[in-house]
Amino acid sequence: MGKVVMDVPPEKPPQEISEQASPGLYDAVFSAEFRSRRDQKTPFIRTRFAPPEGSSAYGPLQITKGLMVNAMDQLDLTEKEEDYVDRFIEQADKFLKFGKEPDKEGYRERYDYGGEGDLTSLEDRRLYRSVGKKLLNLVWDQSGGDQDRFIKAWRYGPGSEKEVARDDPDYYKAFTNTMQKGAA
Repeated sequence: MGKVVMDVPPEKPPQEISEQASPGLYDAVFSAEFRSRRDQKTPFIRTRFAPPEGSSAYGPLQITKGLMVNAMDQLDLTEKEEDYVDRFIEQADKFLKFGKEPDKEGYRERYDYGGEGDLTSLEDRRLYRSVGKKLLNLVWDQSGGDQDRFIKAWRYGPGSEKEVARDDPDYYKAFTNTMQKGAA
């Protein structure tokens, strides 16, 4: 079956993952990742946050290369989505190669923190959304539909000792508020 994104087995095989495991999940993650109005207007960017180890987080859901690589074999992707995922990973490699080093050979601003990368067409944005929903559903299903387990896995990855409500309360609040609005 391939690698699991979380450190627990999925509740359902990938082929049985629903179209939308939880209504509003995409919007809730987006609102947590992009809390300022300015950033919400241009979400198809590499993260602006530059940790010492680097980051490949990109787009409205801030999907990372690691998440995509670990999950891609578990997703029921169309041929166009598979091509997109390959190009997403190539872009992530460029993100990880360049960042805050404008004098580095081959540097292009589009790969730096806050840059738009290569996946800028409307079709690429549509594919990001469709693949992103499948990733969200996979992590949701692997979290057993538990909102706190899901948000921890999405925000910090499997095995993290961090708790989103404690360690990033603004993220937690934005996510939970949007989920509650979606359920109303």
